Amino acid sequence: MKMESKKIIMLLAALVVLASAAWFIQTNWQATTTSTTTLTTITTTTATTTPTTLSTVNPETYCETDSDCACGVHKTTGDCFLGNSKYVDVVRQCPDFCNGFAGDRDVGCVNNTCMSVKASP
Repeated sequence: MKMESKKIIMLLAALVVLASAAWFIQTNWQATTTSTTTLTTITTTTATTTPTTLSTVNPETYCETDSDCACGVHKTTGDCFLGNSKYVDVVRQCPDFCNGFAGDRDVGCVNNTCMSVKASP
C-alpha cells in the first residue's frame, strides 16, 4: 500500500474517533442535565408533606380498631381486598392474599389504616 493511502486511512480513523468522542460528551452532558432536573423535582416533591385530614382518608381502608378490618373479596370489584369490613365480602376468601403464603399473616388496624400484620402466635 502506498504511504499516501495509509495516511488517508489514519486521518479517517482519527475523524471517526473524534466524532464519537464529541457525541459521547454531548450525550452524557444531556443525561447529567436531565438527572439533575429529575433529582431536584424528587427532592422538592418528597420535602413537602400533606397533613392527614378527613378529606384525605380512604373510607375503604379506614379503621379505628382491628375489628373494623377484614380480608376477602371487594364487594364492588370482586378483587382480593384487605380493608374496612363494610367493603369486604368475607364469605369469598383469598387465602394466600389474606393469610400469606406461609399462613403467618392477619389483618389489623395500624395508624387508622387496615393492613396485613404478622399473626399473633
